[in-house]
Amino acid sequence: MIPLPRFELHSPKTLAEAIAALAHSNGGANILAGGTDLIANIKHGVAKPERVVWLGKLPEMRAISFTPELGLRIGAMCTLNEIAASSSVQQYYPAIAEAANSVASPAIRNCATLGGNLCQDTRCFYYNQSEFWRSALGGCIKARILPASNGAICHATPGLAKCAAVFCSDLAPLLIALSASVKLMNQRGERTIDLAELYRDDGANHLTLQPGEIVTEVSIPTAEPNQFSVYKKLRDRRSIDFALVNVGLNIVLDSELTCRHAKIVIGAVQSIPVEIQTAEAIFVNHRLTTELIGRVAEEAASAVTPVPNVDEPVGYRKRMVRVLVERALSEIWSRASKKSTS
Repeated sequence: MIPLPRFELHSPKTLAEAIAALAHSNGGANILAGGTDLIANIKHGVAKPERVVWLGKLPEMRAISFTPELGLRIGAMCTLNEIAASSSVQQYYPAIAEAANSVASPAIRNCATLGGNLCQDTRCFYYNQSEFWRSALGGCIKARILPASNGAICHATPGLAKCAAVFCSDLAPLLIALSASVKLMNQRGERTIDLAELYRDDGANHLTLQPGEIVTEVSIPTAEPNQFSVYKKLRDRRSIDFALVNVGLNIVLDSELTCRHAKIVIGAVQSIPVEIQTAEAIFVNHRLTTELIGRVAEEAASAVTPVPNVDEPVGYRKRMVRVLVERALSEIWSRASKKSTS
């Protein structure tokens, strides 16, 4: 068993107390939600917080609600099992329930939270190892141990001057496709941004959170009458393993199966979820057919360049982008066809 190093633990009972604890940490604090990712990272020396602020005693961040006017609202401290089991999520956004249910194992989903999943650190084969293993390579950009002879270095992509660690959130691609927004709070106040704006293409610093900021709630707009969303995921094993590729799709069709809106987001291939706008453009104002599905899936695969820092080869993961997009769109076509004839 790997022991935890010493750190200062805060267990605030209100959101105001949590914000104050983060504000007075001088940047040396980590937020602890379910702990399924952070605790492991602390044990391996990947994270070295001076202070940890646990949000488990904040009931105001554990609510799930739905109204036709406001859509779906999910508190950031809701566990993935709570989200998957929610009647509102299952009735109005079944793809979200499926995405939440795809994460790791039941034991982990009982602890892991929505906010933690959305803010999960990026991962890299060269980085997520023991400190001894990492130091043997001479450091990297993400570890912030830069060898004087090489300057900035990424072992996964040596020619790149920034970190290419892979984006890991399972729920983010689908929620971005559903046009989700997130509410953020710190001592300066509250702001709401599109979920896509929470991320930047930098594996070492992939979140755009301001100092002391907490993700408190996620909002998803009410679905349109002919809206179809799907989540697909590829991993080595059906439990525990992180995604090699995941896909979130949201499509709005008319009664003739002509696409009026499309959003296709790919995760786990780069340091940021990638919206495939060129593939979306092929779709809009065209009728959904098997030929069109094939073209869109091919464009989606062409538009992404997976980073070579997880177990499976780049070429395989790129091919699987095409397969998952094609399967997702074929599922939508089947569901839409049945709905139009019923």
